[in-house]
Amino acid sequence: MHFEDLWNKCESISDKESSTDDLVKNLEMKFAFLKALLLKKESIDESEYASAVNKLFGEVLFSLTQLSFYENINVFKSLNESYNFQNINNLNDKYK
Repeated sequence: MHFEDLWNKCESISDKESSTDDLVKNLEMKFAFLKALLLKKESIDESEYASAVNKLFGEVLFSLTQLSFYENINVFKSLNESYNFQNINNLNDKYK
């Protein structure tokens, strides 16, 4: 399965009852949890840490699929534009 197909499958099972505000709050909570995990990285078993971060990252991505569905965001276009912008900035910094 290609990443785009998986993204579309995740969009198709989005919770139709959630609001954009709910999704953003959900993402904020997940990022707060990720931050807490990163701060405790040294005190957590390495395999448990990796498992928790991978699961949480998947949950963040899934929430982003819901948000892209609700807001009808062309994620390829959005990411491509961001990549191009960052690439130009990196080249500008490199050749100053």
